[in-house]
Amino acid sequence: MSLFYGITLAVSLLLLGVCLRVDQKREPYLLLMFVFVCICNGGYLGLSLSGTLKTALLFNSIAYLGNVFLPFFVLMMMLRLINIKSPKWVNWLLIILNCCVFLLASSGGWLKVYYREVSLVIVDGAAQLSKVYGPLHFLYKVFLLGYFSAMVAVTFMAAKRQNTVSTSQTMFLALVVLGNIALWLVENLTGVDFEFVTISYLMSECLILVLYGIMQDQEGMLQSASNAGKASEPDSAVDGTAFSRDDLQRMYAELPGIDLLSVRELEVLHHILQRRRRKDIAETLFITESTVKKHTGNIFKKLNVSGREELFRLAEERLHR
Repeated sequence: MSLFYGITLAVSLLLLGVCLRVDQKREPYLLLMFVFVCICNGGYLGLSLSGTLKTALLFNSIAYLGNVFLPFFVLMMMLRLINIKSPKWVNWLLIILNCCVFLLASSGGWLKVYYREVSLVIVDGAAQLSKVYGPLHFLYKVFLLGYFSAMVAVTFMAAKRQNTVSTSQTMFLALVVLGNIALWLVENLTGVDFEFVTISYLMSECLILVLYGIMQDQEGMLQSASNAGKASEPDSAVDGTAFSRDDLQRMYAELPGIDLLSVRELEVLHHILQRRRRKDIAETLFITESTVKKHTGNIFKKLNVSGREELFRLAEERLHR
């Protein structure tokens, strides 16, 4: 058991390093999620190696610190990934709630409301807490069910916002939620004395990191195009003949106002000139259609054109000068 918790701690530290490398913007909720997974796994490892009840209770509290705050960070990241910003008062209310639940879960050994009785036992060479739950222990399960319900609600919101949230985003979020719920049910229904949350946390942060990393990669995909006037290889073309890569490079060098475009706007412009529809651009760039529409409006304004037709005419003019 101690060996397994040691492995999960090592994996969580490795993933924290990957997160720091991938997340160039230093998204606070993402970083906190990875840090608290390490805290949680460190608590479980320390508990399994404890030699006294006092030490075991201390590491149990450290594990609960991760368990209590991780659902909050996961929920905030889910909202971030579908471009929904929760009100500050809601965030502070949840933080206060989390602190209260953490204090309750850490009261074992000196109050009898969460654990009525607790003692240290050794099973297969690993220390474990033998617990008799107190009258308020059920509040922790209610607390987790509340967060699971909120995550399910966010997933349904993503599914209903098909015009602004991609199918891939919705699928990733659904995997995060269903995976956590499934492992939580296994832990509570089987009665196995093993913390399956260590697996669910690693799974969740891997999925969220992959999704966030893809979004980061897409945002920086045309960084070189911004500096050197180059574009990436086109995906596909619809409703017309696509410009070649060489044509696009020459065109970017000639278009007035091209230097005013941001990296993301250059990326959207590249796909517009490939005669791609807004929905296809959103799916390719892993952003929403409303975001594509916003960038398109900015592009037309900066290039001083009224729409796609005028943009194509201007591009053809500059290409054949």
